[in-house]
Amino acid sequence: MPVMPTRVIESHVGIDYRHFQVGSRGLHEPPRFPFDEMPSILTVVDNAVAVHSAVHVHHAAAVRMESWEIPPTTGGPDGADRDERQVVFDDDADEIVVYAQAPMATAPETGMLHLNAPGEYRVRAYRWGSNDAIAAYAADPDRQPDGIERFLIQFWRIGDITDHTTRHPGRGAPAEHQWDIAIRDWAQRQGFGPNPPAIG
Repeated sequence: MPVMPTRVIESHVGIDYRHFQVGSRGLHEPPRFPFDEMPSILTVVDNAVAVHSAVHVHHAAAVRMESWEIPPTTGGPDGADRDERQVVFDDDADEIVVYAQAPMATAPETGMLHLNAPGEYRVRAYRWGSNDAIAAYAADPDRQPDGIERFLIQFWRIGDITDHTTRHPGRGAPAEHQWDIAIRDWAQRQGFGPNPPAIG
């Protein structure tokens, strides 16, 4: 009998600036991801994960998130892009709860996914359908290619937080205008044009 995830949530999540974010209740301010280099799919800071799209326009992606007790035995389809990282969730609660939302959203866009106790986690991501979304937008630029790009995000706990745990606190807390400039610079490098929309 195949081993299955312990919990699953599925939803559509908005993509802004080519990513959405998965956060936990351990976040006390918006996560400040280091976007100096574009990774394959995942960027991590403590208590949050940025999940990167391969589509350059705003759209809603289909997202499935899974909680596992062991390394997942199933994954995305053949040919899907894949990435895996380590992240720390250190909520004060007995159980970690995560959700996904667009970076500009004011509330979660998925249900709450219950993981396990606070600690070190592995997160694995699969991405597919990106080329189909790009083709759909090229064929009809007046329509957002919603629901075509798809993501599978899997979490499993690997241990307690110790003095040897690698932490990813993210950037320091710059002044708001400095953070705005950092986002604009990153957006321009991704091809959003010389004047992306204002942040905030």
